[in-house]
Amino acid sequence: MSMDYTKFLDEELYRLLLNAIEAQTNNTKYAADAPKVIEEVTKEMKRRNALIKEGEAKATRPTIGLLRTLGYKVGKEGKKKEVRRAVLDYIYNAEILPIVFSLSYMEEWGTQKSKKRYDMIMSQINFFIYKNEGLTKYKDLTEAIHDWENDRAWFKEKYG
Repeated sequence: MSMDYTKFLDEELYRLLLNAIEAQTNNTKYAADAPKVIEEVTKEMKRRNALIKEGEAKATRPTIGLLRTLGYKVGKEGKKKEVRRAVLDYIYNAEILPIVFSLSYMEEWGTQKSKKRYDMIMSQINFFIYKNEGLTKYKDLTEAIHDWENDRAWFKEKYG
């Protein structure tokens, strides 16, 4: 049964993408379908991005950034290490990323596998660590900071 991805809201597409990444990473019963879902969601994001660039549509403006939009979440209520890293892999290697906030913001992410995209991912993770280290006296963010630090080290080792 084929899905009509044009009918999904942006946020629903991102959720489908994350579900597919998780299915693939966790080798669930849906793992076999995951590559096709990732391919179809990517194709739909490409179509929507073209419409936005041509002025035919507007990007939706989530209240969260690109990493979180695509499911990257750390800490006690975060995703497993393998899923977080699969999301980082996807972002770094993806030819097409969803337009989050604005085209100018997305241009800051550069092209797939570029130094610009690598630097942006590292910058985001560094910012999360720096921003939240100062909040540890208000709430326990030890696990979140630990996750960011480990993901940063892993990403640097793999792509740096």
